[in-house]
Amino acid sequence: MSYKERIISRKDVWEKLKDPKSESRKVLSLAHSLGYLIHLRHNYFNIYYRGISMLKISFDRNAMPVYYVSKGYFSEEDPNSGELLELLHNKPSDYFSCMKKIMDGWSKRSRHRHNEKETQQRINKDNFSPADSDYTVIDLEYAIGKDFSFCLSEEYKVQYKRDHKGKDPGAPRYDIVAIDNENHQLVVFELKDGNGATLGSAGVKEHAEKFENSLGKDKDRCFVKEMSAMVKQLQELGLLDDKIQVNTDLPAKFMFIFRGSPKEKKTFEDTNRETLKIYHPYIYLNRDDANREESSKLIKP
Repeated sequence: MSYKERIISRKDVWEKLKDPKSESRKVLSLAHSLGYLIHLRHNYFNIYYRGISMLKISFDRNAMPVYYVSKGYFSEEDPNSGELLELLHNKPSDYFSCMKKIMDGWSKRSRHRHNEKETQQRINKDNFSPADSDYTVIDLEYAIGKDFSFCLSEEYKVQYKRDHKGKDPGAPRYDIVAIDNENHQLVVFELKDGNGATLGSAGVKEHAEKFENSLGKDKDRCFVKEMSAMVKQLQELGLLDDKIQVNTDLPAKFMFIFRGSPKEKKTFEDTNRETLKIYHPYIYLNRDDANREESSKLIKP
């Protein structure tokens, strides 16, 4: 494949990671044991808290780990990022404890709300293994670039611009990638957190059309095979349940998750009736039950 798959493709890096005593492996194992979400990208990892990366682990040309944390999370009272990364080398558990407090403070100060990202993370944590629910979440925020074999066609882009006053459709990005625990089919979920998330370019019909014109035309199942390879690597590193498997004989399926009040649910169904005739059933998460532990579990309708 020509595009950058979400796997460790560098053999030298992979050999280092397989060693339980290597520094990067120890950091990943610690983050996993502390309950943080870890997602594999192309030759690097992101460790997430509150839906935002709290640590990126990439690798230099000698396969040594390179750590990065955004300076945007820090206030004047916080230790600087250099001090935090030094702490990561010496006392990694203290790094995660300190970084968690810094990100909590940043979230309170931030003008930008990250409700949907936090909802994604809660869904991920509540559907992390086959024993949790009907679906197991294995990835978040999967974006399709122009070098992908299943990227949007030029014909679709031209038609889209005609229908949207010259606006470019942009690269499709899918919120949640999961596995149906019954038949192990890959499922791509689009999360709609309230009816405000269904308007304009975030519209339900538009997301469905973009799926059909990208992953929906992945006849060789490149995406499915990529996710299967990613799962196997994460399992080998002890970061995913060994019972998880991807059925590479089945194409990826598209579904919606709608989170909102019962009143919002009715509006969602009435407004998107035609699209939901095709992509039905969808999964409903009752926002009124948001404080209940089971509210983010993905249960088949």
